[in-house]
Amino acid sequence: APMKDSGVEWLGEVPEHWEVCSMRRVLLKIEQGWSPECLASPAEEGEWGVVKAGCVNGGAFNQLDNKTLPHHLEPPVEYEIQAGDLLMSRASGSPDLIGSAAFIEHVRPKLLLSDKTFRLRTAQRVDPRYLADVLGSTPLRQQIRRSISGAVGLANNLPQSEIKDFIIPLPPAKEQQEIHKLLVREKEHLNTLLNESESLINLLQERRSALISAAVIGQIEVSGLVSEAAAA
Repeated sequence: APMKDSGVEWLGEVPEHWEVCSMRRVLLKIEQGWSPECLASPAEEGEWGVVKAGCVNGGAFNQLDNKTLPHHLEPPVEYEIQAGDLLMSRASGSPDLIGSAAFIEHVRPKLLLSDKTFRLRTAQRVDPRYLADVLGSTPLRQQIRRSISGAVGLANNLPQSEIKDFIIPLPPAKEQQEIHKLLVREKEHLNTLLNESESLINLLQERRSALISAAVIGQIEVSGLVSEAAAA
């Protein structure tokens, strides 16, 4: 595609039909949840729970990462997480985890947003799946790290005002969907390769252990091999 200067040094050139803008132009609302004193155990089916800050670590939503809301507390239903939400981690002890974002494909009922998690409401021209991908990219991770407030040893925090100032590349809606589909396919392919590699490593480790055991109990004659190696 014909390219143009984005006007942002670290972003460089982008296709000339793309827009480069701040996130305040694509966000309708940023919501922050509620974190009462909860039970340590995850909520059972049918119980209300409050998600932890780490529920979106790695760009994937883990609904089991929650705490049970005590029965005497009335759940604020406006904070219930719904399929189609885009969640973002606001605070963490690790700067590498702050700003992690995930699009919610499926979620069990009765899970509430915590005050350490943002829900980003996007304008109609922005696919929240694409925005989640953008937030996981290197240029956005660099912006997130520069925007974190806090000190070493304290709970670091990402202010809403900083999120609105993040600069993002914005293709037309159809291209946003195509980019997301491409990334899904590539991630699935890489995960397949990773699983195959891990299986092979486990198999080789098992055979190594079996070989050592056989040599130790005398099932394999090694003295001749040692002599040949010394002669060589």
